Amino acid sequence: MSLRIKIVFIIASIIALITASSMAISMYFDRIHLIETIKSDMTAMSQIAENLFATNLRLMKTEADVVATEILSAAMTDATSGEAPILPAALAEQAQIHNYLSLTVLDSRGIAASYGNNAPEADFVQGSYARRTFIGERIITTTELTPEGELLLRLCVPMGSRILVATLPGMVLSDIISNFRIWDTGNILLLDEEGVIIANIRPFLVQERRTLRDISDPVPAARREDDFFQGIREGRAGAGVYKYGGVPRVGTYIPVTGSDNWMLIVAAPIEESPGARNRNILLISAAVFMGMGILAAFIAANFIVIPFIKIQDQNVRLAELRKTAENASRAKSDFLSNMSHEMRTPMNAIIGMTSIAKSSDKIERKDYCLAKIEDASTHLLGVINDILDMSKIEANKFELNPVEFSFDKMLQKTINVISFRVDQKQQILRVRLDKNIPPFLIGDDQRIIQVIVNLLSNAVKFTPEKGSIQLTAKLLEEQNGNPEPGICTIAVSVTDSGIGISEEQQAKLFNSFTQAESTTSRKFGGTGLGLAISKRIVEMMNGKIWMESELGKGSTFSFTIEAAGVSGKAPDPELSRLAQDEAAHNDRGCFRGFHILIAEDVEINQEIIMTLLEPTALSIDCANNGAEAVKMFAANPDKYAMIFMDVQMPEMDGFEATRAIRTIEAGLRHIPIVAMTANVFKEDVERCLASGMNDHVGKPVDISEVMKKLRQYLGQTH
Repeated sequence: MSLRIKIVFIIASIIALITASSMAISMYFDRIHLIETIKSDMTAMSQIAENLFATNLRLMKTEADVVATEILSAAMTDATSGEAPILPAALAEQAQIHNYLSLTVLDSRGIAASYGNNAPEADFVQGSYARRTFIGERIITTTELTPEGELLLRLCVPMGSRILVATLPGMVLSDIISNFRIWDTGNILLLDEEGVIIANIRPFLVQERRTLRDISDPVPAARREDDFFQGIREGRAGAGVYKYGGVPRVGTYIPVTGSDNWMLIVAAPIEESPGARNRNILLISAAVFMGMGILAAFIAANFIVIPFIKIQDQNVRLAELRKTAENASRAKSDFLSNMSHEMRTPMNAIIGMTSIAKSSDKIERKDYCLAKIEDASTHLLGVINDILDMSKIEANKFELNPVEFSFDKMLQKTINVISFRVDQKQQILRVRLDKNIPPFLIGDDQRIIQVIVNLLSNAVKFTPEKGSIQLTAKLLEEQNGNPEPGICTIAVSVTDSGIGISEEQQAKLFNSFTQAESTTSRKFGGTGLGLAISKRIVEMMNGKIWMESELGKGSTFSFTIEAAGVSGKAPDPELSRLAQDEAAHNDRGCFRGFHILIAEDVEINQEIIMTLLEPTALSIDCANNGAEAVKMFAANPDKYAMIFMDVQMPEMDGFEATRAIRTIEAGLRHIPIVAMTANVFKEDVERCLASGMNDHVGKPVDISEVMKKLRQYLGQTH
């Protein structure tokens, strides 16, 4: 035997020995630990996915609770008796805001009110889910299919003596886990209590009714597969082996917290596991090792590392998803808690001061209580307006109302709004106005005031007593608009010597439902919506908003807007005000001889309007609903000079009543009909006009606005 052959033999023997030893060790550990290792990996993955589902279910229920509260509040506002129907507009609004397929209110007899598609049938109230919800449970059920076979998700929450059922497409459950990946063909499944697959990492697989048994082999290969399905049926956590398409799979199962006996399953083929891949790679590398030696082993090692890197990346992504879900849940919880505080505090003041005023015999004491009630009511209205503005922004219905206005008068109004609070804290407020800003502009001055007041309010709130605040307005640019004035870019800044804001907290300020830190609302108050609303207003005016601050050294909030300059001198709003003051002094007896009709189903609202208009000597009749208003008008069409019409009333609403009156008066004079309603969105106003009404005033009633309409239309009639 030649030396060369001996060397080859020795090297080959060494390689064969190393390869055989590696294979033996690998097979030994593979046989003992492979399945247990996979179970451990799957268990960790299932716990992450279960936490994500539980968090989302909790958010869904919380969101449905908020919707139920909003609808119940709307129903109570519109009701004149204990059995008045739920407001259809409230159901439609909430369904659109939260992207529900339908919203349905059920009482013990069946459907009380409904909006949208795929609503539950009337007999849903007889089922176990409805019965459990009536006694206080919050349930999510997914056992229903549409006629087309699509899965539906029902959220059932208590709503007073009724229950609210919100319907979502069942695919939202699959969306929660759509970003997960379990090796190549691994899967994440969600089963309801009947064993139906209601969510899948591959959403297209839940477009028809299937159970886990449907996708497994009909005859178990071993006893352990029976144990796997038994554990799922019993609703306990565990792990096991089953087959699909003849391929053994390791799966873990765990009940989902907060669900109605749902089970989460994470499973993948054994052969796709990193351990099994390592074994296969070692088998391949053994053959290559025999021929190519150390180089082949080195290459194989690189392939071994790749699966572990992928798993590590997936774990990082899952951790980020879990953190995002937890942060979102915490932000919503904090916001709801803050809203409860912001609304209950003034309500407590209103109720308490009302009780004190009723029990007091002293006029001074009653006046003091009324002043406090007015302050609390104004604060509560501000909170509600913030919420409504934010709702309009999120529904993409937030709009501007450009008018011609005086810039310096607008700033003066802003200072008047905030000056009382500045004086209370003995602060110094300085105003610097650039004389280059055109005196008159076209824009939404009320929204500009809202932004500046918000910034000034924050400055006053977060600046200690005897601190300083400065408001600066300057012209940045005026585009050449010859011969007419051009578009002006104006910058406004509010600088304070307050507590300042850290860089970490600054990143959160302009987000909805958040403040700089969770303790801010408890210490200083506020909804956390003001800056988000201000950002939207500024952006709609082609501007931007930003801030500069250092912790402990104060803050500067700045924004820019674009507004068109006005040629010539516009009417002086101050002269106009002098909404009007002179006219107000002449209001006593000004409408003597006129007779109007008010259609309003809430008695206290009738009393408020009649009392406020009493000095004008106006004769007023009241109708308690639309049908009564039509009857009174039909009996004597020439009696009334004008009608104020509520929209949402029992028996006949304001729209139908207006159409009936227009039919009655056909060929006669056209009586002015003005809507007087709390529905103040643009589409609400347009619907009033489309029904035949002439105009619109909103609630809460502003008496100056009512007087303006009376002067406008009674003047025309007179």
